[in-house]
Amino acid sequence: MLDQTLATTSEHVNIKANCVRWSGNAAPNHQARIAGPKLAIQGGEDALVVLIDRDGVAAEPLFRYFGVFPGDAVYLRQHGPHASRRSPPRVSRKYARRFIAEFGRRKRIDFANWYMGAMSDWCQKWAVWAREAMPQTSIHQSSGGWGPVEIGTDYSRQARDMARVKGGLRLTNEADNFADNFSITRMASSAARFYGARLGYEPGGYGSKRGVMARLYNTLTNGGDHLFYYLGNLTANDHAIEAWLRHGPLLDQRARPVIDVAAFYSDTTIKLDDDVLRYRFASAFLTKARALRAELDYDYVSEQMILDGALDRYKALVFLWGHVTEKPVLERIDRWLRAGGTVIYPVQPRGLLMTVDGDTSAARRWQEGDTGRGRAVFYLGDSIPGEPYARFIAGELRRLPQLRPETQAALKLRAPAGVFWSVLESGSLALLNFADEEAAVRLPGGGTVTLAPYAVAVVHAGQWRKR
Repeated sequence: MLDQTLATTSEHVNIKANCVRWSGNAAPNHQARIAGPKLAIQGGEDALVVLIDRDGVAAEPLFRYFGVFPGDAVYLRQHGPHASRRSPPRVSRKYARRFIAEFGRRKRIDFANWYMGAMSDWCQKWAVWAREAMPQTSIHQSSGGWGPVEIGTDYSRQARDMARVKGGLRLTNEADNFADNFSITRMASSAARFYGARLGYEPGGYGSKRGVMARLYNTLTNGGDHLFYYLGNLTANDHAIEAWLRHGPLLDQRARPVIDVAAFYSDTTIKLDDDVLRYRFASAFLTKARALRAELDYDYVSEQMILDGALDRYKALVFLWGHVTEKPVLERIDRWLRAGGTVIYPVQPRGLLMTVDGDTSAARRWQEGDTGRGRAVFYLGDSIPGEPYARFIAGELRRLPQLRPETQAALKLRAPAGVFWSVLESGSLALLNFADEEAAVRLPGGGTVTLAPYAVAVVHAGQWRKR
């Protein structure tokens, strides 16, 4: 929409929050809905002026990229946008078109940043107001969905903001499948543990015994603050109540997980490409995340978390899907790698990791062995489907001496498909058999644990690890 507007400088255009209205002798018969600031764009044959109205404060993050703020007059010079309250210079329509074309990806990212930022700003305001009104009350921000831009939820930002008011997140999106629940809640739980926010869980709807046990295990292995079920989750099937009564007391042993591996959560690629998250059950990222969870327990690390220093918590950074990131994020990854970190990256089908401007020089240096004290591993096969790539990742991690002993031991577990493990900070090993058949799990310290279908067990440190 802004392409057409800025290129058509002979028209007078008013852009308001919810619609675009054209006026002038050559105005097209057109209306379209957008979300954005209130602007007035005026100009003659070769002059362009953009006036930003003061009631566009909600869009300030969008303006900040251009270095202008509400109340300023904006014009274009040959070396870019500048703000001034004086008369602007004359610019050609041809330059206006070229200026817009150069932004390509950046325009979409800026709009997504503005939209998600504005949503997060309102959540933050409500959290602050609630804390001021109720200083001693437990406050949790409701967070749902699974991450696409249209939903507007920035889990990292929400976790950081809620930690600042000594509150937490209440995730409202779990269903009846553990791997799926993990894949859509892990960004929020990883951020909550990093920033120090509390964490609670609420189902997104239907749940059988499978969902009851999957959600209990997710809370148990994240050190959750609270776990909520609807009555029907327990009473609308024949098996859930018995399973809850048997396994519910395990929540007294809940603890944070011991995590040495993080998967890169590419906020930038999510904003650029719908194939990353938009279509949940066909998501290029989530399908791989579910495949990798069958091999090991791990976190997500977002771009904001990386900028805030989260990589120092991990020994390995795995790329599942997302090949574009901001330059400062890539620079932080590169410094962490050179300090001794390990990166595992699939080259196919998207190619090398790059900045928004298309710079792949960092990844090319990694390919040439220029990694400092760290190591970069490139998977040359196609990473779709995700299961072969997940097995490759697990194999590389088993050979990684930097992992903590408890992580190395857990990677040596022998268990049938459908069994998930998590090492807790208490030293215990939490197991879930999410399958229709009984499962026998061989422990690295010797011995075997037998799990009934859809059952959870907590094995204490002295029982599952060699001393």
